[in-house]
Amino acid sequence: MTDWARTRSSETASAVSATGEVIPEGMRESTLMSMAGTMWKRGFCAEAVLAALWAQNLQACIPPLENEDINRIAKSVARYERNNLDVSLLKPRTSHTSTSKFLASRIPMS
Repeated sequence: MTDWARTRSSETASAVSATGEVIPEGMRESTLMSMAGTMWKRGFCAEAVLAALWAQNLQACIPPLENEDINRIAKSVARYERNNLDVSLLKPRTSHTSTSKFLASRIPMS
């Protein structure tokens, strides 16, 4: 995680906690995976899904997930065809599979 993300996380932790929108450790990947699946199914482009995941991670996840975890979630969801996607079946994956060239070129894994 970058220094900026750590700083941003600590700055927002109290504000997020006050509103009850915290995504605690142990729920972060499944919650963000569900959000990503819903956005993908509704037609959001890959960049919009990734941007939303990054924002939600920094705003609500305590502590925020690592960069590569957010990128992996976005890539995982994008491998599904939109009309065949059942968001209730989405689960975080521990291994990478091949994804579209489009996503591979746009989502950095660093």
